[in-house]
Amino acid sequence: MTTLAKKEVTSLKQTKKLRKERDEVVQERDKLKTQLAVAYSELAVYKKSEENMDFSLVRS
Repeated sequence: MTTLAKKEVTSLKQTKKLRKERDEVVQERDKLKTQLAVAYSELAVYKKSEENMDFSLVRS
């Protein structure tokens, strides 16, 4: 094989490796975004219940 062909093969392998790593990172990011959305949702429910408790104490 020529030097240029060897470099091309090496480059293709590196590109494939980097794409795989990128895909794994994107998957992890999406998982974290989902967990964050759940946390925000739970926090909103908690704040709403806390507001309702404060309001009921004021009315008493």
